[in-house]
Amino acid sequence: MTERRPRWVSSLPSALLVALGYYLGAQIGFALTLQPTPVSTLWPPNAILLAGLLLTPLRSWGVVLLAVFAAHVVVQVQGGVPTPMLLCWFVSNCTEALIGAVAVRRLAGERPAFSRFSQVVVFLVCAGFLGPFLSSFLDAAFVALNQWGQAGYWSVWRTRFFSNVLAALTLVPVIVILAERLPRVRLVPRRRWLEAAAGSLALLAICWVVFVLQKPGPGTSPALLYAPLPILVWAAVRFGPLGASTSVLVCAMVAIWGATRGQGPFVAQSPQENALAIQLFLIVTWIPVMSLAAVIQERARAEEHARSSEEQLRLALDAARLGRWDWEIPWDRAAWSSETRPVPAVEPDDAPLTFERFRDVVHPDDRQMVWRAAIEAIEHSGVFEVEFRTADRAHGDRWLLSKGKVLYDDAGRAARMVGINVDITERKRSDLRIREQQRTLVHLERQSLAGELSVALAHEINQPLAAILANARAARRFLGHDLLRARRTARNEGDV
Repeated sequence: MTERRPRWVSSLPSALLVALGYYLGAQIGFALTLQPTPVSTLWPPNAILLAGLLLTPLRSWGVVLLAVFAAHVVVQVQGGVPTPMLLCWFVSNCTEALIGAVAVRRLAGERPAFSRFSQVVVFLVCAGFLGPFLSSFLDAAFVALNQWGQAGYWSVWRTRFFSNVLAALTLVPVIVILAERLPRVRLVPRRRWLEAAAGSLALLAICWVVFVLQKPGPGTSPALLYAPLPILVWAAVRFGPLGASTSVLVCAMVAIWGATRGQGPFVAQSPQENALAIQLFLIVTWIPVMSLAAVIQERARAEEHARSSEEQLRLALDAARLGRWDWEIPWDRAAWSSETRPVPAVEPDDAPLTFERFRDVVHPDDRQMVWRAAIEAIEHSGVFEVEFRTADRAHGDRWLLSKGKVLYDDAGRAARMVGINVDITERKRSDLRIREQQRTLVHLERQSLAGELSVALAHEINQPLAAILANARAARRFLGHDLLRARRTARNEGDV
């Protein structure tokens, strides 16, 4: 019998992976610091911790936080941070990640896929702004309490807030979506890989020209900031949230890298102002691009659902021999599904199908009935139901049962009538055959009754006739006997 492992053992690989990402993210954050003032434009560790909490079950969060604490100690000790400040920063970092993770899970589900606009909004508000906003007050208070650095309270709050907002928006969606898509990466066609590679190279080249090759000074063109926008929109349209978030992350990395090298359009002022300009530019860019990707995903999913529902409806209607129809009453335009199109006479013609044209092919005996049913539905009941025949010279008359409902506009006028057709020709023919058989059966019953009556009458007549015949025969024998005896008597008397 195998021994069951504790839960923390199964969570350990994920926790170690998050801790490794936390450590590497800190090194990247240090590398992207604007000098000479240590202003971190993008601080990835907190965003990586937030992504780890979103990707792991709630029961594993304790193991993840312990592993991240070890990585945090290593990072801060390497930076010469004293123990009180080290512990305070860990508390503020964990507070930010926990606020964002709990709020997102509560409002968006277990894990946001960023494929719905509501998920993007929830993540933006909760993880992007609420977590950094609240934890930055705590972080600035810890810095003031430990007398760390020369910056004032609100300067520390502003620097930390925008740095963590940018990191959360650019890093967390990429990590979460990649973790979900990695098991299916082999299913991606090669042409999609080639398209993604070509777009990535184009985006990287444009960002390099805009954010690295531009020399600071009066010659810098602000209009070039819009150059990456077409590629970002293309990535959102073609590759959804993953393409959009990855593209924005590439722009962020190149822009910050250029600024750390003193190049690009974001180095005209102090390091704090330059960092704020980059952060606001990338945050404002992320919001519409990710929203566009989510809306496109929702639309594609809705279209796929509509196609699936349409196919299921079509199969159901075919199985039931039903056909849909739609009549736009004010413009007198009608449309019929091809399965039970009741107007074969107008099919070769390209002219639009109208109600008047439809009436022309209805059987003459049923036209008035169909018209009265339509008028009654439009003016009073709102429900259309009628059985009628259509003239089909090739296959004979067809019977249809048509049911519909009138739809009214805001002014109460009849705008459309929609409904279904049921081909009841076979039912009508079956009813006709049944009525013929019933008439035949009635005729046979009458013939049988007449035979029974004939037999009964013959029986009743034969009985007295037989008696009369028997009496007549008896009388004849009797008379014959008496005559013979009389002759004998006369012969005897003559002899005497």
